[in-house]
Amino acid sequence: MVNFRYIRFIFVGLIFWNTAVKAADQTFYFLSLQTGAQDTSTTGDTYLEKLSETHGSLKQARNVVPVVLSFDFYRTSGNWGSGFGIDLHRYNHTYQLQDKSSVELGTVATLFAFSIYYRGGFWFPYVGFGAGNYTAKIQESLNATSDSEATTANFTDAAAHTFHYKAGIRIPLGAWGIMASWDYIAAKLTMKTENNTTLELGGNAALFGVYYGF
Repeated sequence: MVNFRYIRFIFVGLIFWNTAVKAADQTFYFLSLQTGAQDTSTTGDTYLEKLSETHGSLKQARNVVPVVLSFDFYRTSGNWGSGFGIDLHRYNHTYQLQDKSSVELGTVATLFAFSIYYRGGFWFPYVGFGAGNYTAKIQESLNATSDSEATTANFTDAAAHTFHYKAGIRIPLGAWGIMASWDYIAAKLTMKTENNTTLELGGNAALFGVYYGF
């Protein structure tokens, strides 16, 4: 469930956007679909490190493949503009440990951002920042060790705080176009099954995709 502080962020952002662009002369809307690679390994992420002490190291890197659906709108005055956007992120991933223990994740994020936009002739770069909500459905299956029995856990929880910033470019090809973006998302989830260690759901993402402008 989206926290009221995110609703407040949207409200304040819309007021700022409306005030800042009263002299704007055009409005643009973009609907985009992107995918790519997201590195979830960050400093202070302790959950998987703790598991590796008793179940062996991870069998793979901390890379996931997100799918991102976005809607953005901008008001421009000349070549510059400002606006607001909503990103829907999701990915599914399984972390495998050396003793065949596993942690399965199914994540969904709703991210809101205020953006500044430049409408050039060949490309449309932008930067943005904001907050949101990052939720994960987790299935934890840990094999027995010399000190503990095998355990399983299934639960859904959300990161206490989610912040992000992004930068990208759109290259128009008529109404359609291609785009690339670079996102950073901070969304640490407290894992109560392992003494309140933390698992990063976000991270650094490089995304590529298509958009439709209208």
